[in-house]
Amino acid sequence: MYLKYMDSFRGLAILSIVLPHCIFASFYTWSLDSVSFPLLKTLGAGSTSLFVFISGFLFQYLIQKYHYLKYLKTKFFYIILPYLIVSIPAIFRAIYLNAEPTFQAHNIGAQVALYYLTGMQLTAFWFMPTIILFYFISPVLYQIDKYHKLYWLLPIAILLSIWIPRDLSEIHNPLRSFVHYFAFYLFGMFVSHYHEQVLQWIKRYLYSLLTVFILLFSFEYAWRYLGLIHHGNGSDYTEMINTVRLFPEILLLVYVMKKQEVQLYPRLHLLASMSFGIYFVHSYVLLVSNALLPKLGVQLEANLVLFLLHYGLIIGLSMCVLGLIKRLFRTKSRFLVGY
Repeated sequence: MYLKYMDSFRGLAILSIVLPHCIFASFYTWSLDSVSFPLLKTLGAGSTSLFVFISGFLFQYLIQKYHYLKYLKTKFFYIILPYLIVSIPAIFRAIYLNAEPTFQAHNIGAQVALYYLTGMQLTAFWFMPTIILFYFISPVLYQIDKYHKLYWLLPIAILLSIWIPRDLSEIHNPLRSFVHYFAFYLFGMFVSHYHEQVLQWIKRYLYSLLTVFILLFSFEYAWRYLGLIHHGNGSDYTEMINTVRLFPEILLLVYVMKKQEVQLYPRLHLLASMSFGIYFVHSYVLLVSNALLPKLGVQLEANLVLFLLHYGLIIGLSMCVLGLIKRLFRTKSRFLVGY
């Protein structure tokens, strides 16, 4: 059965993923006492976890059809191949115009391989080597679901996720990010496996979950705001708070998406169907806007209205680019850009 509410969740997730990438546009600057800046950072922080959760949920939901080689073949043509193709201009630019200093010591072939393996060629592409690791270890995930008592590993995975944040170093380490996101993938599988029980549990403790989420979100926002005005960061603690906050947030979103399925599905379906395509394309749209607008003399002080206009424009232009590619290449466009 087609899960419309998870489709809506995916549409929301891609909006959440694009949001933090728009905050640091080169043609506007945020004041140090801005209230909106830490709020937007808090809203967008950890957004990739939503996508990982959905991936884990859908993997378990479709597990009866699982066959390793067939699964890898599907992921290769619809996700890995577009990643390889869409990365070509970014890798060319990275090598010849804006090379990572550590990579420059290697020959061209090695540099290309390093960019693909780390996702350093473009802002959002760090995620690809990480999610691909989940595809390769899918037999292990299959066994966890088959012997469902292994879901008791979830608390340990969550503790590891809290303790080991997504890799934020200058050169991305996909293995570290894999460890961080493993809990979210496993959590998605768990929620799918015990779907009805989880929904009943959320309904029973809805207000408690909502209270915990609001408290954690408020604390995370305050931490980011105080770090901003005092020129500090406290990033390790912020990442920990964010990771804890995301688990009740995900449960609340699952409940809302399910309860409002009829209303939300028509509004979010197009975004959901374009989600991987938007992920691949939006970084290029941002790259062009960040390069072009300052050269035209556009330099503004950021505010919430300006940000929302820019954010909406990036989403809209990304969808237009995908629509054009779809019109030109028809069914083959999915192999090129994931849509």
